[in-house]
Formats: sequence, C-alpha cells, structure tokens
Amino acid sequence: MRWSKILHKLVDYEPPWRYYYMVRNSTRLLIEGRMDFTFYRWQLTYWSTRILFTDGPWRLIKPLGLGIIHALLNELGYVEPRAFT
Repeated sequence: MRWSKILHKLVDYEPPWRYYYMVRNSTRLLIEGRMDFTFYRWQLTYWSTRILFTDGPWRLIKPLGLGIIHALLNELGYVEPRAFT
C-alpha cells in the first residue's frame, strides 16, 4: 500500500496493477457466491476513486476492465505489473 494526496488529504492508495488483482479476485468471488454484491460494489468504488484522482481515468479503465474480463473467463494467472503503465 502506498499513500497519495487527494484533495489535500493523505489517503491510502493501491497502484493500478494491484487494483487489477482486487477486481479480478473479487469478481471471481462474487460469481462463486462467496462475496456480497454490496461489499463488492463498495470495494471497487473505494479503490477506483483513489486511482481516478491519483492517476487519472486511463490508468483506472484498463485494470478494471481487464480484471472483470479475466474473472469472467476464469484466467487467474500472473499479469506483469508493467502491463498497467
């Protein structure tokens, strides 16, 4: 976990490559019925907001979309972090 300054406040922040794993694994847990939809939505919104304000929209879209697609296709392997730069 890293720290970022958003709206003059220091907040915890995960880089986009870590967000990809959160999205992918949480989506997989949601599909399997092992995660509540309300918590799933809250978690994605919470971390999305931080990436959006720190890195901008383009650094948010790729890990979000790729994470959901990989979860739907059940592709749970390793992805190189530099793929999200």
